[in-house]
Amino acid sequence: MVCSFVSRRIPAALAVVLFSSPLLAATAPQCPEHDFVPLLPGSIHSGSATATDGTRVIVSEEMAAANQAVASVYRLEGDTWVDEEALVVTGSPGDSVGAIQAVEIADDIALVTYEHIDQVDFEYRIAVFERSATGWSHLQTILPPPITPAVPFQGGYLHVHGDQLLTDRLIYQRGPNGYSLLEVLSEPTTGGILSANHWGAMNDDWIVIGNPLTLDPMTPGYSGRITIYERLFHGGVLVQEFTEPVPNMFAQFGCSVALEGDWLFAGAQEYGEPGRVHAYRYDGSAWQYDQEVINPFAMPFFADRFGGDIAIDGGRLVVGSTREYELLYELIDGAWTYVGSPEVNSMGSVDLAGDVLVHSRMAPSVNDRAHAQGFFGGEWGLACAGTPNSTGAVATLDLRGSARRSYPGLVVDVADAPANTVGIFVYGGAVGSLPVGNGELCIDPASGLRRYPEIVQVDAAGAATRILDASVLDTASSGSSVVLQLWFRDVGGAGTDWSSAARVLLCD
Repeated sequence: MVCSFVSRRIPAALAVVLFSSPLLAATAPQCPEHDFVPLLPGSIHSGSATATDGTRVIVSEEMAAANQAVASVYRLEGDTWVDEEALVVTGSPGDSVGAIQAVEIADDIALVTYEHIDQVDFEYRIAVFERSATGWSHLQTILPPPITPAVPFQGGYLHVHGDQLLTDRLIYQRGPNGYSLLEVLSEPTTGGILSANHWGAMNDDWIVIGNPLTLDPMTPGYSGRITIYERLFHGGVLVQEFTEPVPNMFAQFGCSVALEGDWLFAGAQEYGEPGRVHAYRYDGSAWQYDQEVINPFAMPFFADRFGGDIAIDGGRLVVGSTREYELLYELIDGAWTYVGSPEVNSMGSVDLAGDVLVHSRMAPSVNDRAHAQGFFGGEWGLACAGTPNSTGAVATLDLRGSARRSYPGLVVDVADAPANTVGIFVYGGAVGSLPVGNGELCIDPASGLRRYPEIVQVDAAGAATRILDASVLDTASSGSSVVLQLWFRDVGGAGTDWSSAARVLLCD
C-alpha cells in the first residue's frame, strides 16, 4: 500500500500502547526449507570436493569407472545448471588412480588432485585441464617436485589466485604450457607434518597456510597452527605463526582458512566437541586475534565439524557444519554475526564466489546466493511504502537474514532517513494505516503494538543496520506475522516521522 503524507501529533492513547500494552503470542510455523538446485551428473555419483569461480562449478566423483578419477564441471544456462563435461584421469597399464582429494576451478582452468598408484609408489598428482571453445582438454599433470629437501606433496587443497597456484607449501606460475614451480615457501619454525586436509589461501599481499597436525600431537598448544607469509617481489616471507587462542589437542586448528581484505578466518573442527572458527584482523603491522565466530547451534560433546570448511566472498562468510547445515555470517557493527542457515543437509565441501554458493557431499547442490532472503527460512514483504521525510526521500526499512525465533539473526537495514537522528523500532501483528506525526503508522494498534527495546542511532548517511531477536518480536502478534517499522525524530511539524514498513513471518 502507499501511505498518504499527513502531519499530526501522536495521540496520547497510542503512546500508552507503544510502551505498555500486553500482547498475545502463538506458535510460529516451521521455517520453510529452501531447496538448492541439485547438480545431476547422470550415471556418476558425486563426491565431497567442490569449488566454484562464480560462473562454473566443479564437483568430484566418488564412484567413477575402474582406474579412473573423474570430476564434473557444470555451467549456468539461463536458470538451469547443466552438466558441461566430465574431466577424466585414466591410469596407465599397470598403474591405477584413486580417490580425488581436492578440486579447483578458475575461468578456463580446472585442477583435480587424485591418488596415483604404481608397482613402486603411492603418490598424489594434480591434473590440469584447460577450457577452449571446443571444450575441456587435459593440459598437464603436476608430479611431486624433485627438490631437496622434499616438501610434502599431497594436493590436499588447491587455491588459484590469478596465474598462480598454491598447494602445500608450493607456488606454481602458469605459462603457455601449464604450471611450473615458482617458489617453495619456507618451512614453519614450529615443527609439524602436513595432512591431506590442511588448507591454504592467498591474495596479492598474503599467503596463509593452516596446518592441523604436528609432529607431536600430545604436546599442549601444538594441535595445529596458522602460518602467514607476506607477498614480496622476491617471494613469500614467513612473518607470523600462531596456534589456537585456547589450544585443544583434538581441535585440528588450521583445517580450513579463508582470507579477504584485512580479515583471516581459521577453522578448528573438533573430534568429540563442537568445532570453532576464529577471526583475525590485520592492524597495519601484524595479524591480531579479533573474535570467535559463534555457532549458535553448538551442543556440548557433539562433533559437528563446524569450521571443517569455510569460504568468504564479498563480505559474506559461509561455515560448514554437519549438524545445522551451512551457516552464513556478515560483519555487522564490528562483529561477525550469524544471519541464517541454508537448508542443505550433510555438509561436505562448500565454496562461495560471486553469486554462487555450492555444497557437496554425495548430493551436490548449488544456488544463487544473491537471493539471500531465500536461504534462511521465514518470509517477508513490503507492508507499507512510506512517505517522504524532511530529506525529500522515503526512509526505507528492509529485512534480511534469519526469521528463526531460536536465535537473533533478523537483520534490519534502514536507508534514506535524516542524518544523525535517533528512533525506535515499532512492531505489531497486522498492517494498518494511521496518520501519526509527519508520516503514517502502518501497523494496526488493535493487533498488538510494542517497541523493540533498543534505541536506533542513524548515521551521517541516514542509514542504520541492526540485528533483532525474533523471539522478542514474536510477542508482538496474535500469530506469527509481524509488521515492523522505524519511528524516528525529524524536523518540522510534529517532529517525528516513519520509515516504510515490512512484514515478516516468523518460524521455528
